Amino acid sequence: MNGQSLLAAMKKPESARLANERFFEYYKLAGQDNPAMGIVTNQYKYIDYVKSNDILIDLKRDPQETNNLVGRWEYEAVVKVLQKRIEQHKTSK
Repeated sequence: MNGQSLLAAMKKPESARLANERFFEYYKLAGQDNPAMGIVTNQYKYIDYVKSNDILIDLKRDPQETNNLVGRWEYEAVVKVLQKRIEQHKTSK
């Protein structure tokens, strides 16, 4: 299995630094009014939408980004870690 372990981030999210972590936010995209913040790591893309359901994509297993993994029990810990990273990013600005 390839990818980066999220174990350290799950144990202590406030101190974990994941390689190639990128954050983004937008307020209007293609005429839609649905603000969002997100994070992209080597393996995952997580988008936290204000007005609709969030999205989690496993970029290694789903490079076409067709399967939303939010709500699947096996990805609950990943979602929590990435949500925490977004919150930390918001407060560090």
